Amino acid sequence: MNILNLSNVSFEKQLIKISIFYILYQFIYFIVLLMKFNINRYKITSNKTLLNDWYKQSEIYWKQQDPNYNGMMGGYDSINKIDIQQSIIFFDRCQIKFKIEKERALDLGCGIGRITDQFLSKHFKEIHLVDRNQDYLNKAQESLKMRSNDFKILTQFNPEFQYDCIWIQWVSIYLQDDDFINLLKRLQMKNRGLIFLKENVLFDDIQTKQIDLQDFQITRSRQHYRELIKQSGLRIIGEMEQVGIPQEIYPIRMFCMLNIINNVL
Repeated sequence: MNILNLSNVSFEKQLIKISIFYILYQFIYFIVLLMKFNINRYKITSNKTLLNDWYKQSEIYWKQQDPNYNGMMGGYDSINKIDIQQSIIFFDRCQIKFKIEKERALDLGCGIGRITDQFLSKHFKEIHLVDRNQDYLNKAQESLKMRSNDFKILTQFNPEFQYDCIWIQWVSIYLQDDDFINLLKRLQMKNRGLIFLKENVLFDDIQTKQIDLQDFQITRSRQHYRELIKQSGLRIIGEMEQVGIPQEIYPIRMFCMLNIINNVL
């Protein structure tokens, strides 16, 4: 009897384990289906309703982030110093080769003015800041004083001035492909110098893009960025990978671009 009882207990334990694994499998399968549904729902599309919803969700996310370096950098404010240093190195390499004026720069997606404060303000007399979050712009205006004199919301931004340098960082990841291409086209019409793009890219070119539904961003492959830039009519004249960042985050790539349409430089 004792042996039979032990056998029954063992069988019941196995049955419980199988039940738990089955429930876990069903749960994971449900999550995967849900993710596929969301990604398919928000994949690159020209549907205005979905696009408005996409940008609205992203806007809601950023309204919840603190207006400081940590909030602007997704919790990685520890890389602020190396990020700025590498940006300056890349900028110097490009602007020495292609001489540009140092009159006016555009900081597109400026946030609270982190890049302008530590980098652009050291090189240009006049800087215009553009962001879609008014609270961030208010913070930038407060902290930068008179260092920058043009604060605008990034909503279908159409530049009014000519710029010697346009710096775009962590902006295109929140734009769908067509909107990103159209933005580059509008920017180059007002560009008389160099356009810089700095963004996270995928670890390889196997995938074209990955969608993160936490903050509604699109991480693209290096090759896909090159294709989109080409479609915009810009020509890549320099490229560099950011060093000194944690291994767990996506690589950061910098591109320097020239106008082809206006034959700038």
